[in-house]
Amino acid sequence: MDDATIFISAKTSAVSVSIKVPYFSIIKDKGAMEKLQSVYGDFIQATPAEGYDVTVTVTREQWTGKEDEIVQKLSLIRRHVVAGVFEKYLRANREGKVSELGPIEYRSTDDTLVTFTPQERQFTVTYALEFIDKADRELARVFLTSFANASRKAPRAPVMNFKADTIPEKPNYIGTFTFIVNPYSGEDRVISTVADLVSSFRNFLHYHIKASKTYFQSRMRNRVVDLVKILNRAKQA
Repeated sequence: MDDATIFISAKTSAVSVSIKVPYFSIIKDKGAMEKLQSVYGDFIQATPAEGYDVTVTVTREQWTGKEDEIVQKLSLIRRHVVAGVFEKYLRANREGKVSELGPIEYRSTDDTLVTFTPQERQFTVTYALEFIDKADRELARVFLTSFANASRKAPRAPVMNFKADTIPEKPNYIGTFTFIVNPYSGEDRVISTVADLVSSFRNFLHYHIKASKTYFQSRMRNRVVDLVKILNRAKQA
């Protein structure tokens, strides 16, 4: 995930969810607060809990009869903070006004730097990636190269490029992965889906790296078991 901190306070009369995101001050006016207002409205406290950026409070009267809906909304607070920025840029891009938003840059985690670069008729989202583990670095390079090549076979997908690179003073750095988003007349539902996918790209990448390592280890264990069986048969012979 990222370095977001979430605190839940439950009482008999109300439930409060507070969130703190290290880069909130950068994205607050770039779509994050706008998205939170559209989803939570009057549930947002004028003054958040101490040490947090936003606090959403729902009283018993407000949730009665709508428990499932409220739980769904509260559980997605982190998503709305992060994806709200992507939605704002996607909508502005659809309307041909993305260049008015200006660039932003924030570090979502210690190992990932995210940059939005709007241009006249498109904008780019760039992930500058680092991995502490050497095996993760090699797997990431292979996966990102294959992912960028595969994206060219999907005509409606954003253009994706992976630029492998090294920086001497940053031995864990592997390069940048860029999404180039051109204007398109997508519905709000489609824009929301695209925002979900692009904003969660880092998690998607880390999931597949871990899944690949698990697969390799499973194959190696199975290979060892097969070799042991062969050795045991040889001894019996």
